[in-house]
Amino acid sequence: MNKSKILIFIAALTVLINNMLAVKQTNIYLVREGYVQLDGNLDEYKGLSPILLNERSMVTRGSWDGVNDVSAEVYVLMDHKNLYVAAKVVDNVPAHNLCVNDSIYNGDCIEIYIGEKTSDKPKNFYTSTDYQIGIKIDVNSPQVWSWNNTSEVLGRNEIKNTKVVIKKHSDGKGYNLEASIPLENFLYIIPLENKEFIFDVAIDDADEGKLRKSQLTWNGDGEGWQKPSVWGLATTKRVHESSSFNIYVPIKKNVSLKGELVKIYALSDFKPVSQVEIDVEGKKYTTNQQGYAEVLLKKGGRNKISAKYKDTTTTKEVVVVIKKEVNPIKINQVGYFIDAPKKFLVDKEATEFEIVNVSDGKIVYKGKLIPKGIDRISKDNVWEGDFTEFKTPGKYKIIIKPSGDESYVFKIGNDIYKDVFYKVMRSYFLQRCGIDIDDKITGFKLTACHNRPAVFHPSLKKSGSLEVNGGWHDAGDYGKYIPSAAVTVGQFLLLYEIMPEKFSDKELDIPESGNGVPDILDEVRYELEWMLKMQDKDGVVYHKATTKEFPSLWTPPEKDLDTIYIIGIMSHDVGVFAATMAQAARIYKKFDTAFAEKCLIAAKKAWEWLEKNPFIGFKNPPDINTGEYPVGQDESARVWAAVELYLTTGDEKYNNYFKQNYNKSFAGRGPITNISWDMVHPIGYFSYLFNPKGDPSVKEFIKNQLLQTADSIVRLAELDKNFYQTTLLEFTYTSNKRLLAAAVTLMFADKISPNQKYKNIILEQLNYIFGKNPLTKCYVTGVGSDYPENPHNRLVLSKGVMIPGLLVQGPNSETLGPKGYYDVADSWSTNENAIDFSAPLVLLLANYK
Repeated sequence: MNKSKILIFIAALTVLINNMLAVKQTNIYLVREGYVQLDGNLDEYKGLSPILLNERSMVTRGSWDGVNDVSAEVYVLMDHKNLYVAAKVVDNVPAHNLCVNDSIYNGDCIEIYIGEKTSDKPKNFYTSTDYQIGIKIDVNSPQVWSWNNTSEVLGRNEIKNTKVVIKKHSDGKGYNLEASIPLENFLYIIPLENKEFIFDVAIDDADEGKLRKSQLTWNGDGEGWQKPSVWGLATTKRVHESSSFNIYVPIKKNVSLKGELVKIYALSDFKPVSQVEIDVEGKKYTTNQQGYAEVLLKKGGRNKISAKYKDTTTTKEVVVVIKKEVNPIKINQVGYFIDAPKKFLVDKEATEFEIVNVSDGKIVYKGKLIPKGIDRISKDNVWEGDFTEFKTPGKYKIIIKPSGDESYVFKIGNDIYKDVFYKVMRSYFLQRCGIDIDDKITGFKLTACHNRPAVFHPSLKKSGSLEVNGGWHDAGDYGKYIPSAAVTVGQFLLLYEIMPEKFSDKELDIPESGNGVPDILDEVRYELEWMLKMQDKDGVVYHKATTKEFPSLWTPPEKDLDTIYIIGIMSHDVGVFAATMAQAARIYKKFDTAFAEKCLIAAKKAWEWLEKNPFIGFKNPPDINTGEYPVGQDESARVWAAVELYLTTGDEKYNNYFKQNYNKSFAGRGPITNISWDMVHPIGYFSYLFNPKGDPSVKEFIKNQLLQTADSIVRLAELDKNFYQTTLLEFTYTSNKRLLAAAVTLMFADKISPNQKYKNIILEQLNYIFGKNPLTKCYVTGVGSDYPENPHNRLVLSKGVMIPGLLVQGPNSETLGPKGYYDVADSWSTNENAIDFSAPLVLLLANYK
């Protein structure tokens, strides 16, 4: 080869390499408000250049059979309020996705990667301003999910305040997608003209009955899920003029005690506006030439922020939560039993500790702190103190040396959980729906709400309405749902039947106190009366009664006036209804024979419906955005129902059904699992085990299975370096409830086979809930010293009065583990309460009354 040819070859190779290394670029289009219609037709995108996903070089996962297998034209737009994603997709098996939550990428899914472009070096890891957003492609149950573990706003959660429309093509070989995601979900992703973002987009494809078979990524690199450095760039381009004026307040969930310095942007027509006066709680700031004012937000609670530009005034309220300094001494803020182990952890180097009597300030005990090393769940270096041998009742605090840090006050005694039980159980009364409440103890007042008839949703293909007032508000919202209601009252009735001596009349200060019936049964009956209203004449039980959308967080219940709908039929609901009504018939017979008979008739009708119908699942209709409790099987509910009906009636047909099915491995989770709303059969097993009726060989099977499960829980708690001895290693959705449910399993195991290890680990789970955890947080409102002050609960927020005794969900983060909790009102994924969350806590507290 001569020299000139070599030079030509080198030049061509250089061009090829440069092209391969070049960063891809595209546009995000800025449009006026109201331009995007979200109808699935995509007419408004004509004339805009799409992002094309249609080349073999873009295949980053699996196998691809060409553009007719899957390919897409994707558009990304913004107006002053929302980020929009639209796509025209060719797909030989369109809109197929059986997955939920963080696994939706395993089905048909559109993924958007977007982040703030900074002057830093390429990002090899996600920061709090980088986002991976997935849109599940399912016509009936779409979902928008954030996989950003480090985000202070979204985290790894479902994004609830979105709208998604998916429309299959008439030839059955593709679909259109339109979705809107409010910009308030992001930090520093704002609709500013000519702003550059780091950016990528991918499409995941699954065929019928399969998980993801292929993925195409615009930038051609499949590592974007963990490295933003491989993304391309997107520059905002203004399509329309817009007279809209808005301000953007990128505030994190928690801010330090010193406050948070935030850039508040003022934009009009997608351009920064200078010299705009911004009022923050009466203090004035002026935007600079770049259109922002730097503001130190340090007032805890709601901050009113307003700005005026020309004739437009815009006002926003942001909630600022001042992040408390975490107390380094991890103790149970309620206290310790006199003869129980008394251990605490410290995540700050220390050598010794003193216990001080808070009544007189005298030192009553001294001890050494033992270095333990790096804790498995918190990743903190910890020291352990042990004062088990100190047994004098009283109120105390711990001081560690040499730092002098002081713990929260705690109690030593044998009645430490009496007041906590009172608060937690009484919180159900304060969450009642449909009655006036004027509570002199807490100051909580409520006007009777949601007493209008509920209309059958069109998906039921039935006209008319039902009177379904009453019951408990399910959680932080005002909906009412059969699965959570049943698993809650089912556990309470089981508790009463096994330990009736623990309960009495006049112990909860509720309206029915003094009627001769134990207060816990009065409270449970209030929910049972509502459940009875959810059954139709043919025995079927409807899934829920809610409005179409959740009301705003600060809407009082009496102002929540949208239409209430009766929604959904799920065979699981009929099963759990039959079970709880059979329990109620057995337990209330002593107090009210007419009510007991009513419950039994309802239980039998529900069972007759089950005999005629196979498994029926449930997903929200497209126009319903309130909660749902979908399950993939109903065997657990049917077995529970059979047990309770047999124990109440003695009818062998129910016993035969149970004996034919009791040894199944329900959804692969085994005969004995921890109780949850989708796994309810253990309630029936425990009813059977502790009842005089029943086959001894079946009882022996249940006992052995229970002890096997209990021993597996013990092994988990005793894992090396698990110094908090938690029954969880992954702290994700509903972590507090799941931790306590494991403790309930141990409680029942201990009753049939007393074991000191079971007892100690049960107490350690309560220690964790009440403050012996990496955040030193007591997760029950109004209990201990550092409890949730901003629960995601509309009753609390709208009335401005705390309801004591609400257990919140707790940490929910795959990366932050037990530190992934936010005491913020809008953090529904960590700070919401629910009736079924508190149920296992009630069982454990009652056991120690």
